[in-house]
Amino acid sequence: MPAIRLEVTENRAEKRRCAQCGTKVTAVFPEGVVAPVQYGPQVRATALYLGAYQLVPYDRLSEIFADLFSAPLSVGTLANIVKRGGAKAAEAMKPVREALVGAAVAHADEWSGAT
Repeated sequence: MPAIRLEVTENRAEKRRCAQCGTKVTAVFPEGVVAPVQYGPQVRATALYLGAYQLVPYDRLSEIFADLFSAPLSVGTLANIVKRGGAKAAEAMKPVREALVGAAVAHADEWSGAT
């Protein structure tokens, strides 16, 4: 099996003081970079897939990331990734829920037994 490796990207924001007015200015980080250390979308998606879909417990999931990716994500980090993913999924489902509530007929694959 080929090695799976994380790609690490370091972002630096240069700080300068204006020679004219003395105002201190800091460069802007790229969009989506909001914390000093964060994991990208592929790491988050893998954690969500293994944790939420494959139902791998957080302790084992932490071991998987350490063993396969050399990235020892803590149980707390994994729990936060799953929590944020759930919040995003709930937000994405709002229009679907509203459409179902407003629909005259909603199809379900369960039979009620009534004739």
